[in-house]
This record gives sequence, structure tokens and C-alpha cells, in this order.
Amino acid sequence: MVFVGNDIVHLNDPKNLRVEISNRYLNKSFTPAEQETILKHKKPSLELWRHWACKEAAYKILMKMGATTSFVPKSIEVQPYESRAELSMTANYQGINLYFVSEATQDYVFTYGSNLKDAVPLIHSKVGKGFESEESALVRATLFQLISENCPEYSTLEVVKNSNNIPLLFNNGARLPVDISLTHDYGFVAATYMMNSNLSATLNS
Repeated sequence: MVFVGNDIVHLNDPKNLRVEISNRYLNKSFTPAEQETILKHKKPSLELWRHWACKEAAYKILMKMGATTSFVPKSIEVQPYESRAELSMTANYQGINLYFVSEATQDYVFTYGSNLKDAVPLIHSKVGKGFESEESALVRATLFQLISENCPEYSTLEVVKNSNNIPLLFNNGARLPVDISLTHDYGFVAATYMMNSNLSATLNS
């Protein structure tokens, strides 16, 4: 079964800019191997947020897989993935490997991925920007626009969260075989989806 997850970080938001790369902060959220990678990078702050976004995106996938119900950053170990151009990073949680693309601009870091390596190139994503107070509506509008560009037959879309707070996609009241992930951070939003005809109906509960 294929699941997707994503996360976006607004690099220039004052709250994120105040995060200091100190031993205390690194020890709280990152493993020794991750800390070494971050500190050796030519842009340590950027690499920190790339790692963090990957952890957040991985957690969303793990939740859908039923592998965990709580976000413990150090339990998800991130590594750069250099051997294939279309992948940026991998994450491991108790032997479960996840695969991600991480994109960085001067304004944000955006990471998306899947539990299956070969599925990553099939993922559709779109980033948007608006007012922080409108993020929830904007991220849904971004998702609907992204899907309509590829699947115009879906004309009445709705996002509904299940009891585990996992977003599900419906069209005219019917659950679609599409896995989605939504994220926002201080005005930036991003939507990710992938068609998944084998998506389990158990997530409807």
C-alpha cells in the first residue's frame, strides 16, 4: 500500500529564524549522525530544516501505516540520499524505510515522499502562498486546483479528516482512491497527492 507525506517550512518567518543551532536543541530532536550531517553542511541552518521537514513528512506516512501515533523526532532518522537524482533523503523508523524529495528556495523548504521508493516520481505536489489566517482554506484550494489540472472529472472535491486526524479525499460524497498530504507554515502551503487504486478503506474509520 502506498502513502504520501509532506511538510513545508517558511525559512524567513521570525519564529523559525530564532531557532539556534545549539547542542541542546540538536540533542533534543536529532540523532548523532544527523547532527554531524547538519553541522558539516555548508548551510547548517538550511540542512537542519531539511531534516526537520523530512521528519514531519515521515511521521504523516507512519501514521497512515499505523506504525506510530506520536511524533518523536529522534526516533525517525534522516539521511541524505545521493545515489539517485530524483531522491533527496531517506528516513528510517524502526526498520521502516521512507523516501523523499526535498526542495529549497530562499523562502522555504518543501519535502514530500512515500513509503515506496518507486512511487516518489509519481507524486504530484503544488506550493502556494497567502495570508497566515487563511492557510487552512488555501491549502485545500491548492489541492483541488492541483487535482483538477490532472483529473478534471473530479469536480466536487472535499477533504474530511478521519478519527486519527488523517485527511481523506472525497468527490460527490464518495471516497477517492487518492492519498493526500497537506501542510502549511506561516503563509506558505503545499498539497501533495498520488492516485492509489489499492488504498485501504480501513482509513475511513
